[in-house]
Amino acid sequence: MKKSILFSICLWITSFTNAYCQTDFTGGWVSDNKTSDSFSLNITQLNNIITGYHCGTADNGNFIDCSFEDKSINGIVKGDSALITFISSYCDKPGTAIIKKINPNQIQWKIINKPDGPFYIPLDDMLDFSPDKPNVLNISNQDSSIIGPWQSEEDSDIVYVFNNNNKCYIYYLQELNNISDFTISNTTPQCGITVPTEKYTSYLQLQDVQDTLCYLINGITDNYLSLSIVDRGGVILYKRIHNIADLHLKNHK
Repeated sequence: MKKSILFSICLWITSFTNAYCQTDFTGGWVSDNKTSDSFSLNITQLNNIITGYHCGTADNGNFIDCSFEDKSINGIVKGDSALITFISSYCDKPGTAIIKKINPNQIQWKIINKPDGPFYIPLDDMLDFSPDKPNVLNISNQDSSIIGPWQSEEDSDIVYVFNNNNKCYIYYLQELNNISDFTISNTTPQCGITVPTEKYTSYLQLQDVQDTLCYLINGITDNYLSLSIVDRGGVILYKRIHNIADLHLKNHK
């Protein structure tokens, strides 16, 4: 009986010690790389089980590999590391990575088995703790899909390229015609005009050194971007170009 009690106490102490010493990965983690592309993780940990979401961009924001609704990260923590599987938004085959705690404010991400398909997630990266869990695209989750190249349905010579640095490159006849800063918001006024701000309204603003243009975003899908100029109505439709190289743009940033 004494041996049984002693054994139970030892198990409890071991379990308590493991839980107490377990590394905690909970929080938002953002890549510290200095390139125009980005990578972040939002992780929740319960005991030694972690789940979460990833978001990355590649090719100057032309490819977005993010999970905003479905959890894309699952893994088990052991010591100062976690072995996780991840699912790219471009491929339904999982990859495997190791996350290692370097210090309380930094982790290392390293892919050890690539997914059997396309993915736009760094192979190796250092990420810093971000308590606010910011979206690395600097725009709201529901509008992050605007990033990338769009070709006008009315005039195929017009191309807009939105990147994750909130820049919009406007091309005409494959030549760079203008560079504007862009923001997406749900506020009024827009370009000095009072607009409705409902639960699902969203506005795009393009601003250069000379002018500011404001649009109501009617919708963004996998293939189309629909805009209306504020206070003018009408619909402007753009088609997503999944491979920007197909456009043969000159001096593309």
